[in-house]
Amino acid sequence: MKNKIDWMVLSPELKTTVLDISTENVIAIPPEKLLSNLFDPGINYVFYKCPAFIDALRNVYIIRSPFDFSLRIHPERRSIEIDKAEDFAMRYINNRSPDNHESANMVFSFNYSLLFTSDDDIEIEPLTCLYHSNSFIDNTQIITGKFNIGKWTRPVELACIIKNSTNNITSTIEIDVKRGDPLMYVRFNPKDGKVVTLNQETDFDTIIKYNTISNTTTGIKHFIKNQKMESLYKLFAPFRKQSKSGKCPFRF
Repeated sequence: MKNKIDWMVLSPELKTTVLDISTENVIAIPPEKLLSNLFDPGINYVFYKCPAFIDALRNVYIIRSPFDFSLRIHPERRSIEIDKAEDFAMRYINNRSPDNHESANMVFSFNYSLLFTSDDDIEIEPLTCLYHSNSFIDNTQIITGKFNIGKWTRPVELACIIKNSTNNITSTIEIDVKRGDPLMYVRFNPKDGKVVTLNQETDFDTIIKYNTISNTTTGIKHFIKNQKMESLYKLFAPFRKQSKSGKCPFRF
């Protein structure tokens, strides 16, 4: 099938077991087509039929939270608290301290690691939710970027700028998220411009294989920094070819 994309939830741990990734994949909420979500037969917006509107959003999907959580951001202390146990906080919240400059808005990552992979030439791009509103969306801006999921195996990072969080603000920012709340959009840009199809990977052994590969690609930045994506694609090409054949190119 052309433009078929497999998706799964990964773990940040290098040596991952089925137990580490099984629950997250079972409870994961499948990405939803934004156009299907927006179209309301009871509201006859003219732009619903606009070819430019449809073309811009035809391959945009909603990423939803798989569980409830609440954040309390303290701009004056440059800190983030979560209403979960310490092991949960360590796994999912990255305060990104090097990026939290005193005179700027705070930055953090929610480490819910969704991997999208394809045999086809398709770029992925995370976006802020323009057509939805909730506590998370209203208080954050998604840090966007794009890469080719047919040439580079790594999860999409949900990295955010926290609005109105410069250190001269003493009030606490509270973000309450419920399971199913939209967190961000992802746009797929296939080279042929046609519609993509998403399929959830449900084989745990396959997910573990991809977990190993993705941890390897994300680890490259610790050795060579600020590489252009085309350079990274070339580095990974021999290993990507093997992974597509069903064999894991890395043995740890």
